[in-house]
Amino acid sequence: NAYYVEEPEITKFYDDVIENLVSELDPHSYYIQAKDMQGVNDEMNGNFEGIGVEFFIVKDTIQVVSPIPGGPSDLLGILSGDQIIRVNDSLVAGIKITNDEVIKKLKGPKGTTVNVSIKRAGQKDLIPYTIKRDKIPLYSVDAGFKINDSTGYIKIGRFSGQNYDEFTEKLKKKKKEKINQLIIDLRQNPG
Repeated sequence: NAYYVEEPEITKFYDDVIENLVSELDPHSYYIQAKDMQGVNDEMNGNFEGIGVEFFIVKDTIQVVSPIPGGPSDLLGILSGDQIIRVNDSLVAGIKITNDEVIKKLKGPKGTTVNVSIKRAGQKDLIPYTIKRDKIPLYSVDAGFKINDSTGYIKIGRFSGQNYDEFTEKLKKKKKEKINQLIIDLRQNPG
């Protein structure tokens, strides 16, 4: 730093060095850069504030995978398969938008609004929605039910700070139903 010919971008070097170091540890460790930390914290805390949709970018267009049950988008009638074409007055389809850019446009403080224009299969015109952002819960336990008279089933879809409480609640309900055995399903759990 003291003798380099020009001013080095130290923080870039730090990120690269730490990322390479962590990649040598084991397949379960990875480095989270400061700019990505808020999103990770949202997942671990079990909630965030936004419009409440899971999405993918498919062929340069934001595709709604599913509205989060009970969230603002779900309550307004946004459906799986809908495509988000405009956010406020900005075109977001066909412009090589990134996941981070979509998140910046759709997430926001509870109570604020965002206007989206949706393209829905079978409909000619775009459907306008004004969505009031809200707190969106992210549940880690997806399901809990009785398979038969003696067997309970609990599906843990992901791990978060709420995992223990959600699992314990489901387990207490299963115990009241007099189960003798329990299946804990961790398939497709990225944790």
